[in-house]
Amino acid sequence: EIAELNEETLILLDRGDYVGARKAAERLLQRKPDFLPALNNLSMLHWLDGHIDRAISTAEKVLAVDPGNVHALSNRVRFLCAGGKLAEAQELGEKLKATQSRGTDVWTKKVEGLSYLGDDDGVLAVLKSAEKDKMEKGPLRNPLLYHLAGVAAMRLGREKEARRCWQEALKLSPGFDLTTGNLDDLRNPVEERHAPWPFTLGYWLPSRTIEDLRSAMPIVSGKVSKSGKASDEVAERAFRRFLRAHPEIEAIISTLLDRGDPVGREFALRVARLLRTPEALEALRDFALSKHGPDSMRLEAANLAVEAGLIPGGEVRLWSHGVWHDVLLMSFEISDEPERGYLSDDAEEPMAEALEMLREGDSKEAERLLKHVIEIEGSDAPTMPTTVNNMAAAYELQGRHAESYALLEKLRAEHPDYMFASIGLAKMSIRDRKPEKAKELLDPLLRRSRYHYLEFAALCDAYISMHNAMRNREAARSWLDMWARTDPDNPTIQYWQRRLGK
Repeated sequence: EIAELNEETLILLDRGDYVGARKAAERLLQRKPDFLPALNNLSMLHWLDGHIDRAISTAEKVLAVDPGNVHALSNRVRFLCAGGKLAEAQELGEKLKATQSRGTDVWTKKVEGLSYLGDDDGVLAVLKSAEKDKMEKGPLRNPLLYHLAGVAAMRLGREKEARRCWQEALKLSPGFDLTTGNLDDLRNPVEERHAPWPFTLGYWLPSRTIEDLRSAMPIVSGKVSKSGKASDEVAERAFRRFLRAHPEIEAIISTLLDRGDPVGREFALRVARLLRTPEALEALRDFALSKHGPDSMRLEAANLAVEAGLIPGGEVRLWSHGVWHDVLLMSFEISDEPERGYLSDDAEEPMAEALEMLREGDSKEAERLLKHVIEIEGSDAPTMPTTVNNMAAAYELQGRHAESYALLEKLRAEHPDYMFASIGLAKMSIRDRKPEKAKELLDPLLRRSRYHYLEFAALCDAYISMHNAMRNREAARSWLDMWARTDPDNPTIQYWQRRLGK
């Protein structure tokens, strides 16, 4: 009768009749409370029903009787990972690797638990042991063993070994979904790939949670109003309600971003983007700086991390198109509002004439007019930094480089927030073939969250000049692309496009 009830539990489990399977397991345990396979099945049923704590405690009952029970160890690792208790799960993972238990599918259960932990080396070590086991030979081998080994090898950069493992999985089970999904994804361009992933989202989340998510998806995907327009606010509120009902999801954001399938990774990115808790933002940062997932998703994660201050703005080394690149990341606002006070009525005309003279190259007349502006405005006027900066430009045009440099140095010391002084000094450093000095002057300016559009144009121009001088055309083009997106009509952009071959 015990064997019949256990067989009934397994059949109902396989059919997805979790209520019936639970009743069968409970009837069995009433007759034989210490029947460990039934306890293992019951722990999995608790998990599927979304009761993670019950699942963990039921697995503990098995381990109290049989500390080396591979099924209980592997299941408990899975449950702990899902509950965000990673340190405890990792400790249990070491016990899982060390256990010498024998039985059905013990090697597969080992690699399954280690795959939830992301222990790629451990997975491949278990495979070696399994392939020496005479009991694991032939068609009785589980294709999941080889699938998970293939994922581990691929994550370690051993593609040939990964494909060998996946071919073995498909020999054992042609069309094995987890393996074919990975192989199909690897046919995409390298910058669009999610592979490798060990499990789909349904392995990471309990069935009850998946059902709740499916129920919410018509709203979460964008509820259509009578006017035919999707309401983002309604969708966001629905998704927030779902997340409040399932707080355990936040614990696996990092894991799903690291090794989730396409659906799982997109789900985790959406959750992190919405929650923006410290933990979620740290997960986004780690994902952005990794080699896993499509470039576009990591770039979005990187920008969110920059906004949160977890990645400094500027050039960040990211994995892009299958190699490491310096990618420009900035989170900022561009304004057209004046940053400083207005000129007095008497000073407006001579200032306008001075700027016209600078454009025409008549620097001496520009200098005379600028001195007149200073006389009118006074040395403590809010517009004085702009006037002095233009004076430095007039000196530079006359070849009075030392005077121009000294004027900008003094201006930068007295007005450290005035960007054009630092930019002017940087461009002089570039002219003098000292681009490293220019970088020292420019990089602090990237910490700002707001720029006037003229400041931003000058900053882009300076960075492009600097990178061009350093023969780093990739970085120069990155700055040029960003500048073109924000100020496409600026004539200097066309100059740089010709110069850089854009």
